[in-house]
Amino acid sequence: MKKIKVVVVGYGYWGPNLVRNILLNKNYELMYVIDSDENRVKAASEKHGVSTKSSVHEIPELKTIDLAVIATRPSSHLELISLFADFNIDCLVTKPSGKSKQDSMAIQNISKSKNVKVYCDFTYHFSAYINFLLNDVKAQTIISDMKEYVSYRTSLGIIQADVDVIADLAVHDIYILKLLKGNMPSKVSALSLGTGPGEQVQSAFISLVWADGFRAALHVSWKSPKKSRLISIISDKAGITLEELNQQAPVQIVEITPGFESSTNLGPDLIKTRNESYSIGSIEQPTIPPGESLAIEFEALVEALRHNGEFPSISDAVDVWSVVEGIRKSIENDGETVEI
Repeated sequence: MKKIKVVVVGYGYWGPNLVRNILLNKNYELMYVIDSDENRVKAASEKHGVSTKSSVHEIPELKTIDLAVIATRPSSHLELISLFADFNIDCLVTKPSGKSKQDSMAIQNISKSKNVKVYCDFTYHFSAYINFLLNDVKAQTIISDMKEYVSYRTSLGIIQADVDVIADLAVHDIYILKLLKGNMPSKVSALSLGTGPGEQVQSAFISLVWADGFRAALHVSWKSPKKSRLISIISDKAGITLEELNQQAPVQIVEITPGFESSTNLGPDLIKTRNESYSIGSIEQPTIPPGESLAIEFEALVEALRHNGEFPSISDAVDVWSVVEGIRKSIENDGETVEI
């Protein structure tokens, strides 16, 4: 079958990972890596032996390209997708897909009016760990009854130039929760840490509330001395921890045992004075087959391009941006609850 001809635009932080996975997949033919930075295109050429250009406009055979993979700053996404759409080229764009909800909706309109496919690089959609949570019977039993979702997603930098930490890091958990819950939150509230009104948000505490009353709490930060990628999910009788940086046991399923009988029959005075305790019971560390999310993503993209297989789209990005902008509005108003 004919290979999918690809150009990658942007060889900064994420671009090298994209290029590596494209080259490893026999379904693609990487035509060019494009970056305006001379050092970056030189690095791409030396490391991968690929053809490079400093601008999209330098590609002579642009009409023959099937797919553009866009890994540039969010502020450039709309312009680039518009350009590629004029040549009927499908696009994969890195999150958050534009610099605002308005951008993502404009991209969505281009996709519809020009009849081109615009896919979004929500990498957690292809995470082996997240897919374990979605498909394992025991994990799904906990998730279907989950009472808490708490995430810590922190590191020291990189400080993005044209988006805040909400659009950079919180989007991951917003998308993960869309997968776990099947829908988006109805209300949000948030507080920024260490920045004043009108300043770029670099650290925040976020509360997300669903129509059924479920709540999730997120802490995202670019200014933490410790890198953390930890999700804790709790139901009445069990919990799940997902710690990506724990190579020995990234996912653990924990039994939670109450150290007391039901307090239903206690009088009001005893209920007020009684301390309730819990203990950890059995801990299961499931074996999850290894697999790089990006490798799985590019295999799924082949199916999406050739057979309209499932893949995160610009519509998902619009949904995520609705939540991001609600969070921003809450921060601007000192933590007030915002309806989505």
